[in-house]
Amino acid sequence: MAPATRLLLVGYSYGSIICASASAGIPQVVGVASIAPPIGVRHWLYLFNGNYHLEQARRRSDLPQLLIIGDQDNFTSEDAFLDVIRQMNPDTATGAVMKGADHFFRGQEKDLMDILGTSVVVEYGQIFFVDHHTFLLIDQSSNNSILFVDCV
Repeated sequence: MAPATRLLLVGYSYGSIICASASAGIPQVVGVASIAPPIGVRHWLYLFNGNYHLEQARRRSDLPQLLIIGDQDNFTSEDAFLDVIRQMNPDTATGAVMKGADHFFRGQEKDLMDILGTSVVVEYGQIFFVDHHTFLLIDQSSNNSILFVDCV
């Protein structure tokens, strides 16, 4: 099997917005998953560059982007999350709100991984475990490999 030449970035909390922002400058990125993006506190968390990072995330409107948040998130309201989703390309961006989940998805980790895993398999194909931060995907349509990188 040839080395992976395409990347799928996945980030949690702070890393979710950084991954999405970084995707604008990395042509090998084929998708982004943002788990619990801290939209409500982005201004101070990103040293007043939060809007810049969201703008960067929107630059690659061709990328499949999955954003997941709990409706009880400690840092971002459901309304603020949905406002960001509405500003993204509706053909490639998907927002998921998990009922009863907070920012840390306590007790709902399996449900979170089911949403992420299903989305990845539907979009890209088979998953092969490499280690606890990296997975290798095989795109069934082209038999090409995609490196899945966890940006936590």
